[in-house]
Amino acid sequence: MRYVCLIRGINVGGNNKVAMPQLKACFEQAGFRSVSTYINSGNVLFDSDEADVVELIDRCEQAIENKFGFSVVCMVLSAVDYVDALEHAPAWWDENKSDKNNAIFVIPPATPADIDTAIGGSKPEYEKIAVHGQVVFWTAP
Repeated sequence: MRYVCLIRGINVGGNNKVAMPQLKACFEQAGFRSVSTYINSGNVLFDSDEADVVELIDRCEQAIENKFGFSVVCMVLSAVDYVDALEHAPAWWDENKSDKNNAIFVIPPATPADIDTAIGGSKPEYEKIAVHGQVVFWTAP
């Protein structure tokens, strides 16, 4: 099955800097197949026969810690769930390329409501927010 691993804690610059070719090699060494990275985002696509997402998360986090020496938090989605989230993006999301458009993948056990609380609530006078599952679609000028 095809998966997407979204990693919090890896930077393309600054602390915990990891080059995408090194991250790709890390996942290959961990036994994942058809590994690729997406731009300099720290997001990794891979194939695995493992169906237990909790096990996949543990394997991803352990592989990164073992290879690079620091802890990260990962979220793993099946490619099907990833595509489903994007197919449920609101019509206004990513419509105006001059706006800042983010798809925020909330890593459990946090919920989208936790994120809203942490930032002090949305500002409807200038931002738009919609939620589908664990994904928060956010747009602002």
